[in-house]
Amino acid sequence: MVKKLAEGLFCIAEEGSKTARKHYSYFLIHPQGNLLFHPLKRTTLLKKDETLFADHGGIKLQVLTHDAEASSSCEWINERFGAGIYVHSSDLPKLARKTRCPVAHAFSSGHQVVERLDAIPMTGHTLGFTAYRLVTPGTTFLFTGDFFSPVADRWVARVFKLLMPVGVANLGALKNISFDAVLPNVSKGPGAPAFVLSAAERDRAIDDAIAQLSKKRA
Repeated sequence: MVKKLAEGLFCIAEEGSKTARKHYSYFLIHPQGNLLFHPLKRTTLLKKDETLFADHGGIKLQVLTHDAEASSSCEWINERFGAGIYVHSSDLPKLARKTRCPVAHAFSSGHQVVERLDAIPMTGHTLGFTAYRLVTPGTTFLFTGDFFSPVADRWVARVFKLLMPVGVANLGALKNISFDAVLPNVSKGPGAPAFVLSAAERDRAIDDAIAQLSKKRA
């Protein structure tokens, strides 16, 4: 299922047949080259949107928030459109175990990917986990992978145990990033992207996610 979120930005959704868990990819049409954020892992499902990609000029890069988003779907995108993977260098060792798709660019610090899109490294879910902030005329979106995502009526954070202190700190740092809506790679519940949060709602959701992590550590 494809949903238009903003001019030039589309959400591609996949819902599990046995659970209410949904997975998402996002397709961004951009003058500097189109981007696909974390391709759905079911290649047969992704192929159904081949016309969407082709009609808008293909795909230049496959942007990942972390290594676990890689799969054989990345290989098909690369074969069909020549798009390599864009990912933090710290996640490269594990990435190679998940796909044979070539890496087009590996980075190590915050930067601008293309105009209006910034990469914000946030160690926690993985060593190289990176959020992306997209500014559009009407809405500022934050791509959060499954580092920060909705489950039913609350938001949860997934932080690797050995990275817990820095992960919690980076989760708290989301309060200092200006955005209107969250674009996770997964959710569970009735809602669907874009998940719009006011500043107060964002802060409460982050505080609650941190509190949940603290309970797990106790």
